[in-house]
Amino acid sequence: MTMPESVQDARLPRSADALRQWVVVRVAEQARLPRSEVLPDVPLAEYGLDSLYAVTLAADLEDGLGIALEPTVALEHQTIGELVDFVLGELEKGRAEGV
Repeated sequence: MTMPESVQDARLPRSADALRQWVVVRVAEQARLPRSEVLPDVPLAEYGLDSLYAVTLAADLEDGLGIALEPTVALEHQTIGELVDFVLGELEKGRAEGV
């Protein structure tokens, strides 16, 4: 039996490499591309991802990591690398603040 997607997402990886890979998989699925073609330094818009998907991705990260993120975070941090670096920084802030 598989876990519901929402339960799986609640345990997103918190290391840079693992989280980056998680985002790569999500973007590849949405863009219908092989994972190997999704690179962390290419703007998400170049994969044909729209603002609706960017908001969905932000919500998935927020839910899966248990942190508050602006819905526009994936638009403001336009590459996977920038997005993951920002999100990990937010996680670190939360830990430092005892959240």
